[in-house]
Amino acid sequence: MTNWILKLENFNNLLKKIEDGKGGCPFEDVKIEKYYPVSEIVLGNSKGFGSPDGILILKESNSKIIIFIDAKFNATYDESCKKDKGNSKICMQFRLKKNFINAIKGLKDKEIDRIEKNGKALQLKEGIDVFCRQYIINNEREVKEFFLAITKDENNPFKGKNDIPKNYCWISKNKLLELLNLKK
Repeated sequence: MTNWILKLENFNNLLKKIEDGKGGCPFEDVKIEKYYPVSEIVLGNSKGFGSPDGILILKESNSKIIIFIDAKFNATYDESCKKDKGNSKICMQFRLKKNFINAIKGLKDKEIDRIEKNGKALQLKEGIDVFCRQYIINNEREVKEFFLAITKDENNPFKGKNDIPKNYCWISKNKLLELLNLKK
């Protein structure tokens, strides 16, 4: 998987398969200068902002895109939001990441070691501090955030729903496995 995603052509193919809530591709016109995959970053314990399954950081000439990834290979999006417990629900993970982004936006050049938002908190130290400052806080480019669900849904679970934010996007587990040449 790591070798596959590090090839720019494969990475661009992945981006073109991701759908937004209307069924379009939110990354159709993205011109990537650099990109960085991050896996299993911990944004705090149970009192923090959760742990996404992965993060993709894309740099364009005038902006930066951060895609928080949460995958439920054995559940649909709706099943995850109804049956999973607490913060393991994809919808809760997305909400935690939105709170995380909102808590650190606007902190440029401020000397802080802790962020808090809606009862959640995170100490900014070591790798988390470097990640937050390098990719979000100390950034001369506009930062756009997206939340990617990877589920066993055959069809886009966000399509046609009016209450889904524009920056929520989706790819099916099967499409991803096909891209990786892992589907039998």
